Amino acid sequence: RPRQVKRPYLVALLGGATVSLLPAWLVAQIAAAFPALAPQELAAVSEFFGSGVGVLQVAVLLIIVMILPAFEEWLFRRLLWRWVSKAFSSNYTLVITSLAFALAHWEPLHVLGLLPLSFFLGWLRMRTGEIGPSVAAHMANNLVACILMFL
Repeated sequence: RPRQVKRPYLVALLGGATVSLLPAWLVAQIAAAFPALAPQELAAVSEFFGSGVGVLQVAVLLIIVMILPAFEEWLFRRLLWRWVSKAFSSNYTLVITSLAFALAHWEPLHVLGLLPLSFFLGWLRMRTGEIGPSVAAHMANNLVACILMFL
């Protein structure tokens, strides 16, 4: 039985909103120093949101903040977690699924920036035994990232 986290959704929202701030800053510094390494996927999203706020931006924001986190958590911390946990301990399952999630984003700096979030999401999954807090943390993280792109 997983060890419980007191107030898992509060921990998820606060952690999800803050865990990526330092990694995002670090990725931005590395990308500025080495422009060839800049994550193209993130640059395209930033440019899209920087062009103003309209119906299309709101629709994409809802997809990025609501739909993608729920789908990714279902895929990585429900399906993949269950499959991996049949062969490995919960600690190994956390590491394997966290690395798989980050690596699925392909671009090296994006992967690097996602690792802290990914391990936090896995930790929530391991400690609560469910994906709800991981989904909430992932949504909070994506919301903060999108808000920062609007600035």
